[in-house]
Amino acid sequence: MEIRPHRRGEPLRPVRRGRPLADAVTDVPDTPEGALAGRLRRMRVELGWSQAMLAERLAAQGLEWHQTTVAKTETADRAIRYNEIVFLAETLGVSTEELLGLTASVETLATIDLKVRLQSLLREEAGIIDELRAVKLDLASLTERRAELEERRRSVLKELPVIRRQYGKASMHDRARVAGRD
Repeated sequence: MEIRPHRRGEPLRPVRRGRPLADAVTDVPDTPEGALAGRLRRMRVELGWSQAMLAERLAAQGLEWHQTTVAKTETADRAIRYNEIVFLAETLGVSTEELLGLTASVETLATIDLKVRLQSLLREEAGIIDELRAVKLDLASLTERRAELEERRRSVLKELPVIRRQYGKASMHDRARVAGRD
């Protein structure tokens, strides 16, 4: 990786040339932005979330983030704003100090317990969201099946009176024939 010359005040940006995607995830610059990118990725992975899942949660809070935004942020290819740090920390269930890697005061056991419970609930929420997606797909399939069955029923209902009339006539004819023999 090489560092491009930059103007004063601009963050250093790594240039990736011909690197495999797997290397790009772990290949972050040795800068504060790179350290933040690594912590963000580690926290997301610990929660069992994909980049798309994190982006979805941030978008629900009003940030216009997509999977690619998360990917660029995790590789320090994108600058991050203060309000995004606040939303990220809240969404990940950590303090902004922890996300930024700042030394914070010692947390009480109660705070640590709440943090663990929050992260557990966030993981559970991710599982529920996955199940909801699966149910939506099942529902769409069942809706299609219902439409097919309703169409078949309509077809049967159209044919039913015709067959009933024909059956009634055939039945009367058979009875008349039997009665004529007697």
